Amino acid sequence: MKHGFRGQDVTVDNDVHTDLAPALAHGLPQPMQDLPAAELAAQLNDATRRAEIRREIIEDRKPAFGPTGLLKHGQWQRITMLHAPRNPEVIGKTIQVIAEERGKHPFDTYFDLIVTNGYEAEAIFDYIDEANIRILLKHPAVMISSDGEVLAPYGFLNDPPPYQPCSYGEFPGVLERYVRDEAVLTLQEAIRKMTSFPAQRLGLRDRGILRAGAWADVVVFDLERMHDRATNLYPHSYPSRITRTSIRKASIMCL
Repeated sequence: MKHGFRGQDVTVDNDVHTDLAPALAHGLPQPMQDLPAAELAAQLNDATRRAEIRREIIEDRKPAFGPTGLLKHGQWQRITMLHAPRNPEVIGKTIQVIAEERGKHPFDTYFDLIVTNGYEAEAIFDYIDEANIRILLKHPAVMISSDGEVLAPYGFLNDPPPYQPCSYGEFPGVLERYVRDEAVLTLQEAIRKMTSFPAQRLGLRDRGILRAGAWADVVVFDLERMHDRATNLYPHSYPSRITRTSIRKASIMCL
C-alpha cells in the first residue's frame, strides 16, 4: 500500500480472526493438495515419500503461507482438530497434544490423521499474529469484512454445522475488543469501516448510511455490555446485547 501501489485505486478488506479452518491436508505442499484421496494416502503411507515430504516442508526456502508455515516451524500447538470422522476422539485437541498421547512425532501424527480421514479431516490453523490485525485495522484503506456465510443455528443454514465463528461474531468482536477494550479504533471509525466504506466501494448508494431515502438497516447495541460469544468449536452463538431491524426506504430516521 506504499510505493508499489502509488497511483492505484486500492482498498483492502480484512477480518479479525487469526485462524483458518481448511482441510488438514492444506498444510501439505501445494501440488499434493489436488491429489485424489487414495493417491494422497498412498504417498503418506510410504515411509520414504513421507520423509521427503517432511524435508520439503521444513527446508523450503520460500516463505511458507499460513498452514504450511505452522508445519515448517513446528507450531503444532496452533493446529486444532475440528473434524475427523474416523478419529472423533481428537476433536478439539491440538496436533501437539494428540502426538503426545500417541507417543509419536507431530509430523507423523499429522500425516496419520490425513491418511485415516482423507480430505474430511479439518483443522483450525491459528497462523496470524494479532499485532498485524491491529496494524491493518488502523490503515485508512482497510475495511472490515466478516469472511463468513449467512448462517443460523437451525434449518438448512445449519447443515452441516460449519466452522464460522466470524458469521456470528466478526463485527461484535471488533466493537468489543478493538473499540471498547483496546481502543484500536474509535466507534465512528469502526462503524464506517463496516458499513458506509464498503457500500461506497461497491457503488451501493442507498446502503451503509442513515439518510432520507436510503435503506435503513439498523443495528442497536449496548457497547459497554455486548459480548462476542462465537468460538471455533461452538460457532452458532449469537452475541449478547445486540439486535437488528430493517426499515425499508426510510424517509426520516432519528437517532
